[in-house]
Amino acid sequence: MDVALSLQKKQPITNASEKLLQTVAELGVELKPINPGMDDPHLAPYFTVDVPDIAIAEQLIAQLKHCKEIEAAYLKPQDEMP
Repeated sequence: MDVALSLQKKQPITNASEKLLQTVAELGVELKPINPGMDDPHLAPYFTVDVPDIAIAEQLIAQLKHCKEIEAAYLKPQDEMP
């Protein structure tokens, strides 16, 4: 939770949040909070990333899975017609 609030600029930057920001910056993407400004511990930890292509997404997911602060990282399936 501290990392999430730090990333939303509600708490000072921590070593963990700085490392996470470096990880995403190296791939040229940015973490965006799904619920910006929330202090609620159930809503604040969720972030999304827009990526230019699937290769970058897979690379980012692989790196995020090595961060102990990350509980889950996945690629949203593409929208399909029913």
